[in-house]
Amino acid sequence: MTMLLAGCQSDAMDPTIPPAILFGLARDILRNEMGKRIEQRRTVGRDTPEGARLTQEISTLVNLGKDLDETTARQIIAAGRAAADGKLAAPKMPRLDAAEIRERYPELLADDAQVWIGSGWTEILDDVRLR
Repeated sequence: MTMLLAGCQSDAMDPTIPPAILFGLARDILRNEMGKRIEQRRTVGRDTPEGARLTQEISTLVNLGKDLDETTARQIIAAGRAAADGKLAAPKMPRLDAAEIRERYPELLADDAQVWIGSGWTEILDDVRLR
């Protein structure tokens, strides 16, 4: 369970969340985490070392749900938010030297252009230049 609660800050949560909603959210996150581990255990097999580890994690998640207190619920929700924020964050685009792009594609850029592109765009620009 350490990986679910690692690095979460309970003071980052809104203190005005009503307890019923707080506990419901925390239990939903726990159920989701249990579901992920059950699927992983099905894939690797229950009788493997990895399966045994996943069974222990599932047991820990079940016990957390049974003995849920406000502090633990806030930590679970904070960890869930941090995980969601990490998945929703836009990937950073690499900044390219505009002079290099201007040199390769003189007809595509204005003199004051700044360039940020994701992977794969260089091939697209090369295709456009060749047409």
